[in-house]
Amino acid sequence: MKVMKKLFAGLMMFTLIFGVSFVGSAFASGDEVKLIDSDLSVMYKNGYVGFSGNIDVANLGPVKNVTVHYTTDDTNWYDTAASYVGPADVNREKWHFGISRTDSSKDHLELKDPKFIKFAIKYEVNNQIYWDNNGGRIITMKSIVHIH
Repeated sequence: MKVMKKLFAGLMMFTLIFGVSFVGSAFASGDEVKLIDSDLSVMYKNGYVGFSGNIDVANLGPVKNVTVHYTTDDTNWYDTAASYVGPADVNREKWHFGISRTDSSKDHLELKDPKFIKFAIKYEVNNQIYWDNNGGRIITMKSIVHIH
């Protein structure tokens, strides 16, 4: 009987520790990467299209990659790297991304006359990948035309 009580007590302790660890990690996820702001600009006078934004990431390690994964046609997906800007506070960092093209450029042909851009942010650190994808709905921006 004493053996059964010890076994039961040990099993309960294991379950309690495992449960608390699991709940702690579940609540900790989700704040590792988040979009601060973004902009999609289209100027028809010179054919300029620019897509940019700022990202906030938790400083979880010294080596990291922040990438914006985007599409302008729901078929082809592209990646652009974000660049480190500086610390946002003690445990967070600010990153920036930006791509653009004009009618005369040969780069970023996917940005020619976009009707929308859908994107998600990928944060890689410590062999882990975190996403900000607007709660699974993918972030969507519609073109705003500026005539200059």
